This record gives sequence, structure tokens and C-alpha cells, in this order.
Amino acid sequence: MENIKKFEEFIDDVNEKSSSVTEENDMLFEMALVGYFNALKSNCEPESSRFKVFVNGGGDVPHMHIWDDDTNGKQIHTCVCLTKIGYFHHNGKEDVLTPEQKVSLVAFLKDECKKNKRYKTNWEYALSMWNDNNTDKTLVDETSDVLDYTKLK
Repeated sequence: MENIKKFEEFIDDVNEKSSSVTEENDMLFEMALVGYFNALKSNCEPESSRFKVFVNGGGDVPHMHIWDDDTNGKQIHTCVCLTKIGYFHHNGKEDVLTPEQKVSLVAFLKDECKKNKRYKTNWEYALSMWNDNNTDKTLVDETSDVLDYTKLK
């Protein structure tokens, strides 16, 4: 009987862990990856973590996600609006960027899009991915200029 109890506890543990992995993977499959950037510290050295930028396929607030890639967003996961300078905080995505991370984000968005050569910049690609993947039909102007996220509060 003791072995059966241990086995059931083991199965419960496996099921719990696989459930969270499945939820995380499902979330990522619903997202469109824009790319990665590294922020520079004030001494111009790169931060140890690199940041992933992606957009998702739903919601009436156009936004992009930014998270530290090393921990899959456990240390830093935030969202910024695509149509105004502001955060779009919602459950589990309430972090704020440092001044250096904001500067690096803007530089990344202005940088040449290497993921898809049809787009000049990562910003254009992010806007297009929002429009292509948005199920609520809340579209953004793909010709808009990069927002100055260094002014995020």
C-alpha cells in the first residue's frame, strides 16, 4: 500500500509540473516573436539577461510583451502599449523597466528587422504582428513612428 501511495504522489507531482509547462508553451505558441535585445548598464556593459519581445493575438489594448529570457519572464515580465507611451499592466505582467532597459528597447525597435526582411524595423514588424494575430480586430497604424518608451513612468 505504501508503494501505491508514493506512486500516486509521484504521478500527481508530474501532472502538476507538466500542466504548468503546457500552459506556458500554449501561451508562447499564441505569441509572435519580434526578437531579442540586451540592455546596457550605466557603465555601458551589457546586462546578463537578454530580453524577449513578442506580441499576442488578443485583447483590445494593443501591446507587446517584454520579459527576461533567462528565467522565462519570472524576473521581469511587462507589457507596453503600442499606441501610446505607457505600460499595460495585467496579471503577472506588472514589472517596470529600468532607464537603461527603456533606452535599449527603443534602440531595438528602431533597429533593422532581421526576422523578416519585408519590414525595415523591428517596430514595423511588431505592429504588423499585432494586426496579423489580433483576434479582436483592434488594429494599429503600421506606419506610426516608434514611441519614445524612455518616457515610460
